[in-house]
Amino acid sequence: MDALARIKQIGMPRRNNELWTFFPVASIPTLEFPEECVNTENYDSENDFAALLPIACNARPMVKDIAENANEMAMLKCNSDFGHTVLNIGKNATASIEILDNKVTHEICAERFDIHVAENATVHVFFANPADPVPLRFRHFRITQAAGSKVYFSEIEQGNGTRRTSIDAFLEGPGAQLDVRTLNILGGTDSVHHRLTIHHKAPETRSVQFARNLLSGSSRASYDGSVVVGDHCTKAFSSQLVNTILLSEDSSVSVKPVLKIYHDDVECTHGNTCGELDADQLFYLVSRGIPKEKPWKTPPPKSGWSKWFPHCNSHCKPHCNSHHFFPTFPVFYSLRKPQMAFLHIVSFSLWGKMFLSPYFWLIFKKTPFFAPIL
Repeated sequence: MDALARIKQIGMPRRNNELWTFFPVASIPTLEFPEECVNTENYDSENDFAALLPIACNARPMVKDIAENANEMAMLKCNSDFGHTVLNIGKNATASIEILDNKVTHEICAERFDIHVAENATVHVFFANPADPVPLRFRHFRITQAAGSKVYFSEIEQGNGTRRTSIDAFLEGPGAQLDVRTLNILGGTDSVHHRLTIHHKAPETRSVQFARNLLSGSSRASYDGSVVVGDHCTKAFSSQLVNTILLSEDSSVSVKPVLKIYHDDVECTHGNTCGELDADQLFYLVSRGIPKEKPWKTPPPKSGWSKWFPHCNSHCKPHCNSHHFFPTFPVFYSLRKPQMAFLHIVSFSLWGKMFLSPYFWLIFKKTPFFAPIL
């Protein structure tokens, strides 16, 4: 059954579908599908509407093969409403992929990424673009990993519409590792939703899910994370943690962790916290010159972070060349203070000129955002 036939079979998303429990399905417009699907692959087992949509709409696939032992970097940008990218990463290769938003205004934008990671290969996937005016965006990732492979997935969402990111990951080889870290900075009526299903299918596989939300206005965020640990997956490890700060009474977050474990000798955990900035944290900010009146709404200066945080200059310099996530693309680093931590983002423009900008700041005890997995 091709993607178009499968979409017609499962129908449009509904709230009673567990894959779309928290998503505002009423925001999905009526779509016109082509008469036939060019891609004739079998999608009988695919149940996610967002994963099928680009293929059913005949998105032309862009296939990229990265050779064994290669070290490559790339920026990907879809030039139409629907995109389909296939990445084949060779053995022992290293790839850094930054995904750019399509800046053209559409009613809906949907992308699918099929990423196949061979033995002992390492892949970094990242997107943190300035918010664009696309009202509705779906982005689906299907990741398969061989033995010893590592995938680091990092996402920062700044709102401006309704977004849904879905990941189906299959850790098929012993020692495969997947690290997923997301951050949502939302306001107004923004809505961002994450749906993940991670399948541990081999011994000593490892997955980490770490999500943080900063919500104001009447914004909403949801995180639906499932982990399936199969038989014979000895020493498998999985953790899921979602931290949220609500900056207004009308903002909300929904979290649904699911663990399906079919083996005894494994370690699987999940956690969820939700709260607001306390008085001590606000006092810490005010003592460093940040306005007391709703400091989280203070816009970052165009002049750069050195004037915004002048007291941090001497501490930041050693971290500017940090390679926690990407060799040359965005770099995450933190400024450790006693019981406090800042997150700044260092990103590079398309022309290679380094652009430093504190998109946001947050205060958390001890644990910094996006701390690297060692």
